Amino acid sequence: MRLKKGGDTSKISDKKMLRLIIFDFDGVLANSNEAHIEVVLQVLRKLGVDNISRNEITKHFGKPYKDVLKALVPDTISESELKKAAEFQLKILHSKEFISKLRLFPSVKRTLAKLRARGMKLAIATGNDEKFMNLALKQLSIEEFFDVVVTVDHVNRPKPYPDMILKILETLAIKANEAMYIGDSINDVLMAKNSKVRSAVVLTGNLSLEEAKALKPDFIIDNVCDLLHLLKNFLNSNNN
Repeated sequence: MRLKKGGDTSKISDKKMLRLIIFDFDGVLANSNEAHIEVVLQVLRKLGVDNISRNEITKHFGKPYKDVLKALVPDTISESELKKAAEFQLKILHSKEFISKLRLFPSVKRTLAKLRARGMKLAIATGNDEKFMNLALKQLSIEEFFDVVVTVDHVNRPKPYPDMILKILETLAIKANEAMYIGDSINDVLMAKNSKVRSAVVLTGNLSLEEAKALKPDFIIDNVCDLLHLLKNFLNSNNN
């Protein structure tokens, strides 16, 4: 497990101070970032755009699909072309072929089960759409673990705006200082900061260790399973 320089697990040891963990989906729970990138590249090629790097694509993850494409294509691409391209992208993402290939990172389900067993509320805030998440969570058999799942089509503003996290906090009647968001991208960290919740970056997604450090999240961990170590003091106090 890695903590950012100066990180201190003691500040989350009080069970009254951490009641909710909110996860991003791709690159955090599911090993699916590369698959999403390949879909975007496929859609871009369909639009005649073939000079976009993977890193450039991931900078826009968390936005609605159409907005991601709009940020990557030249101004000569019309709105109607973008709309059709986004619909094509959704068709791929909702397909049985794509959904069936989704895989969790190792021990994610075990970690979620342990967190739930200790009384922790769990939620997801993701840039994916609702239909995709319903299909994905069912495919991966993890829907039972989450109290709330908020997708990009549930809010007016996507990441890095705080809307998704704020919606979860309101739904569960939990304060910002009682929650932590786990993500893997620039927009994830910014959304957490904008909503005043603690932030943790996992290194299973879009960011290197140096890139993660530069964003100054509260914590940096290798993977979701390291949450059990990060929250050890909380879990112990919850058992007493």
